[in-house]
Amino acid sequence: MTVYYLSSGGQANTVTGDGLLAAAPGGPQPPDACYHDPFSPVHAGDQPILDVREDVLCYTGPALTGPVAPCGPGRLRLRLSSSAARAHLAVVILDVPAAGPAAVLGAAAAHVSGLSRRAVSTVEVAVPLRAAVLQAGHRLRLELYRGRCEQCPDADTPAVDRVYHGDQQPSTLIIPVTPVTAAGTRDQMTASSSS
Repeated sequence: MTVYYLSSGGQANTVTGDGLLAAAPGGPQPPDACYHDPFSPVHAGDQPILDVREDVLCYTGPALTGPVAPCGPGRLRLRLSSSAARAHLAVVILDVPAAGPAAVLGAAAAHVSGLSRRAVSTVEVAVPLRAAVLQAGHRLRLELYRGRCEQCPDADTPAVDRVYHGDQQPSTLIIPVTPVTAAGTRDQMTASSSS
């Protein structure tokens, strides 16, 4: 299983921000903050718009060195605080080619309660991944935002969410993959950053 560590200089908003999926947690880092405006909600499905919204946090990994295939659900472990007690968190994992549009590899939503601006909570989300072969040169991208949930309590409450990372508050994304050989077979891969 390949472990990615969320990393940034505190500006992971949009795909042009500095959010990374790194091989190591790095040193102390400022959290990423995004403002949730309930009157301008994020709508899933329009990827070009999601990529440029300031209330979507984006973390992009390094280029893959060879073709691999997901062999199980992704697992996100997020360190999070919020000005609101509850959140409907949307998690999207994308396959990003060197050229052309990104494709959704998996998505999930999590209803989170007990949040506070004064304490950092741990949120764990399993993300089902579709069958795919990720080619060499492709990158994985994680996108996080508050999803639309009209039935959720406090759905109309503005909020500021903060995602923490670095060696003091590591947030991680685990992706189980197997390498794909020239013959198309798959062998179990254990990366040096596996658990």
